[in-house]
Amino acid sequence: MAAATSGASDGQAHWAAIRRAMSETVPHCQEIGIQVEALSGVPGASSRVLARLPWRATFARGPGDARMHGGMIATLCDSAAGIAAFCALPPDTPIATLELRLDHVGAPGPGADVTVACGCTDVSSGLVLVRGEAADAATGAVVARMTATFAVTPRGFAIGSDAASASVAAGASGPRDGGAVSSRAAPASFARFLGAEPRDGATLLVPFRPGLIGNVTLPALHGGVAAALLDLAVIEAVGVASPGDATADVASLTVTYLRLARPQDLRARARILRRGQSVVQLDAVAWQDSPDKPVAAATATVRLASR
Repeated sequence: MAAATSGASDGQAHWAAIRRAMSETVPHCQEIGIQVEALSGVPGASSRVLARLPWRATFARGPGDARMHGGMIATLCDSAAGIAAFCALPPDTPIATLELRLDHVGAPGPGADVTVACGCTDVSSGLVLVRGEAADAATGAVVARMTATFAVTPRGFAIGSDAASASVAAGASGPRDGGAVSSRAAPASFARFLGAEPRDGATLLVPFRPGLIGNVTLPALHGGVAAALLDLAVIEAVGVASPGDATADVASLTVTYLRLARPQDLRARARILRRGQSVVQLDAVAWQDSPDKPVAAATATVRLASR
């Protein structure tokens, strides 16, 4: 009984450290206000996580559309999946995101918070698989399904690092209310919040700021930042190719993380591969030094609807 009690106590301490890390030592989670509402499971074996992203007007899809932008949902999913992976591994195990897939099956209501419930379904051969669902917090309706894969790596992010706390103390930023952005780049409030700026063709640029950091020990940008920018780039490419013809919504997005995204500006560009009557298939890359050396690549399916 004493051993069981000790194991439970160790698990509670591990989860408390994770909660503290997400709220105090991950700048981007601080900036957008992610809340960890529940943690459970067995360290080294399984996990369940419930996380919430409270609504802000700066997370809106655009003028007249107060539903939360898919880029914010992707960031919440990436964060919640990372928490689930940490919970399922022994304390202080560093990880890195390999892939994030998001399938949108609905949309949250206007002004609604979004929650993600997810858990680790497999831990083997240095890989961690997490599955979950994003939902409208008010109605419980599922709006997206998520799968994420993580790798145990010496260069990943570990909970409880002293270097993490020191780095955050040196440069973390608080909540951001947005800034100027070109009307062409993305009229959505979320694009202004992220700081997306148009460049040549359908390229978008997000200038670096400390609040975009997700891994303070390396340091590196939050994986959700790359996913969100790729989401915006996909819609931008469709809009440039078909200005004013139809509304476009991302139906599915799969992001593969290829290189460390350093604390620098991030660019992204998408291209249309195939176009049907109401569906568009695209691929996209996000990079810092050169598009030939992307930090992340994505494939996406976009639904079109007549205006």
